[in-house]
Formats: sequence, C-alpha cells, structure tokens
Amino acid sequence: VFQLIRSTAKSIKETEYEHAYRDLGPLNDLAQRYHISIVLVCHDRKAVDPDDPFSNILGSTGLQGAATQMMVMFRKRKEDPIHISIKGKTIDGLPELNVRLDNAQWRVVDGDTANLEKSEDENEYRQSDIREAVLQIVEHEGGWKGRCGNLAEAAAKIGVAVTDGPQAIGFFLKKHIGRFLKDGVLITTIENGTGPKIYKLTKKPLITIDGNDWQTIEEPGNPDKSRAEDIPFL
Repeated sequence: VFQLIRSTAKSIKETEYEHAYRDLGPLNDLAQRYHISIVLVCHDRKAVDPDDPFSNILGSTGLQGAATQMMVMFRKRKEDPIHISIKGKTIDGLPELNVRLDNAQWRVVDGDTANLEKSEDENEYRQSDIREAVLQIVEHEGGWKGRCGNLAEAAAKIGVAVTDGPQAIGFFLKKHIGRFLKDGVLITTIENGTGPKIYKLTKKPLITIDGNDWQTIEEPGNPDKSRAEDIPFL
C-alpha cells in the first residue's frame, strides 16, 4: 500500500506534483535498474466518477504525473462486473476491461449486467435441446400445434431427445420467443379455457435487419384466434 511507504508530509514549498515525484522517483529508478514492475496500491474516493476514474485516486494531482502507469478498478453497482481503466506513459490509448470472478478464475465479460445476462441467455438458447426440437419439428412438419407436454413426444419421433418437463418447455418458449422468430419460427398461443395453453409453431421467413430497423412480418387473419406473445427486443 503506497501510503505506508510514503515519505514525510508535503512541505509548504512543495507542490503535489513535486511531492509525488519525491516518493515515486526512487521507485521508478529501482524498477528500471532491475527490469521489474512495482505495483503501488492506493485508495480512491467513495464517490466514483465513471467518466474520469483516474480523478478518484487520492492525491491524483501529483500521482498522475509521476506514475509510469495507472490502473483504476471500480463498478457502478454491486452486481456489475469490475471495470478496469488503464493509462500510462507507454500505453497507446485507454484500454478498458470488464472482469468477473467466476469459480476462482477471472474472466473478461461484457460491460454491464444487462449485456452479461443477454449473452448468457443467448448461450442458453443456442445450446438447448428445446430449440433444436422446435427447429427440427418445424423443418420436417412445416408447423406444429399442441401442449408443451406433447412437444417432447413430437421431438422424439424425429430423433431429438428433450428431457425438460412441460413447465420448463413453456417457460423456454416464452422467454426466447424473439430469438425463435429470428430463426424463422413464429410462436403463438391459443387459449384453452382452464387447461394448459396450446402452442402453435409456424414456419416464417428469417427475420433480417436493415440498418437499425427490424423488417416486420405481417400476419394474416388468424382462424385459431391465437395470439403472438410480446416479442422482446434483443
């Protein structure tokens, strides 16, 4: 910790810059002489400014000029990944990293919780047997209609094993309805009184993106009086 090895307090005649150089100069010389890295740990202010994280370093006025490199770690919210900002005299640009400790191993992740959850949801969707079953059923049959409990049976007939129960299947279909639409499958539900919903899978042209706008698909009249679930933006 840098504060534990600092010299006496700044004299009246010294500037913050001169005081920092007095403490860091010998350490810089030592690092250069023996080709080593010396990492000094500093505290920062509690009120973090994410737009200028280096201003949060205590005593930063002098340290920013005297230190060879600087690295600041912070996060906006407790559940967010740790954001790392780096700058220095031998670094081109301002590297930015976001890391998270996962099973005792640091890994680089997306910048915020929303992006991280989106990435994890996408992986869940891509790796699921339910997705494979839906795509294969629609490809082979052109469409399908039934309860979630019947989906596993339909999948088994074409060689796709689905081990999830009806409730998990229904949750998955609703959660990823927008992703299914991007894969060319429109999912609608048909009310069944007090019984389980009837799900209808319809093969649709793949959705494409033109610039920043979605190409919408007009749905003709629906004789089954089924309704499409709200499609979330992805």
